[in-house]
Amino acid sequence: MAKLRDKLRQKALKENSDQDISAIANVIEKAQVATIVIDPNLQSFIPPLSEEEKTLLETSIRDEGVREPLQVWKKEDDSVILIDGHNRYEIIQKIESEGKRVEFGLNYITFPSIEEVKDWMLINQLGRRNLTDEQRSYLRGVRLEREKKKHGGDRKSRHQIDAIKTSEKLGKEYNVGQATIERDAQYARGLDKIGEGNLNLKREILGGKVKVKKSTLQALGKIKEEKLPVFTSSSEIETYARKKSKKPTKTLKISKEEIKIQEYKTQIKDAVDTLGASSDKKAFDKLRKLIDGFEKYCNSAK
Repeated sequence: MAKLRDKLRQKALKENSDQDISAIANVIEKAQVATIVIDPNLQSFIPPLSEEEKTLLETSIRDEGVREPLQVWKKEDDSVILIDGHNRYEIIQKIESEGKRVEFGLNYITFPSIEEVKDWMLINQLGRRNLTDEQRSYLRGVRLEREKKKHGGDRKSRHQIDAIKTSEKLGKEYNVGQATIERDAQYARGLDKIGEGNLNLKREILGGKVKVKKSTLQALGKIKEEKLPVFTSSSEIETYARKKSKKPTKTLKISKEEIKIQEYKTQIKDAVDTLGASSDKKAFDKLRKLIDGFEKYCNSAK
């Protein structure tokens, strides 16, 4: 795992050519004095474990201890931000609240900015084997969104071309189609919009505790520049998505010519009914005039 993590970190650095590689340091120490800070925004990059996985991890830590150091970002002000190992740290805190001491190490990493931290975390998490399909989609989608923002600019067409190239590149990297990566981005946007109002619900969806159709979240992700209401359940999300997906009924515009033709047809039908009932000469003359008028109108309207 340590070798894989280092490989992923180097990969992240390579993709950010403006980053000074020499600015990154790595030191593993025993956690004794450092106060570890949990950043909710960074924690959102960490897919939650299922209840079964969490139980297995807790059993392992209780029986064997913490085998791998927690990854932390050491900032210039010496604050220590957790960037990998959130699930282990939660279990460590639980065990220590019982009055037991848990020995664990910290792997201090220095990054030039929080954006590089996020890139590293995304790539690091995508290297995990125990991700669900939904979690993998979310992380790929977030990564695409971040890569697209790096290709901003004044020229919209150029930005669109770069976005297509980025989705193609990530599709090849993760062995999926370009369309899949783009749907992943919609899925990620939908989940993030839910998280803006209810971060816990977002994590429960990612963790599989709350079931929401993937297509529903993708539909939410397509809604542009709209702040969603605060959801508290999956049913609220589904109801809102269905409501937004309904297309407004279009009002059919009828031309004056069509209205006039319809009037002629109605009058002619009434005249025919009258003629059939009475065989009156006046009724016949009226019908003939209507037909002649209808024919003239149709010829003039051509």
